[in-house]
Amino acid sequence: MDSRGIDDQAERGDLINPVQASTVNRILEEVVGLREQLENLPLKERTSCLIAVKEVARRLGVSIRHVETQIALRLIIPIWIGGVRRFDPRSVDAFIKSARRGTKKPSS
Repeated sequence: MDSRGIDDQAERGDLINPVQASTVNRILEEVVGLREQLENLPLKERTSCLIAVKEVARRLGVSIRHVETQIALRLIIPIWIGGVRRFDPRSVDAFIKSARRGTKKPSS
């Protein structure tokens, strides 16, 4: 996956800081790896392990709208199967893990 888009956004100042861009790029790399693993699974295993946006929201303890925002920011990447959007639970777990390792917010 080409991460130049994130780097370009960081250069334009669309993201808060370069550390955030680095975090997003790391998450995207993890997602690419997970997608490759998923593509190597038999079809039955691929579809049975994927979850819907409602389940993603439940796992994160947030609203579906908040999950949609994270998707728009490309922090959570969906997998499209025949026009249906699903998520690999491992990519959601990677998102949670990266949030735990995230940078501290600047104090006001």
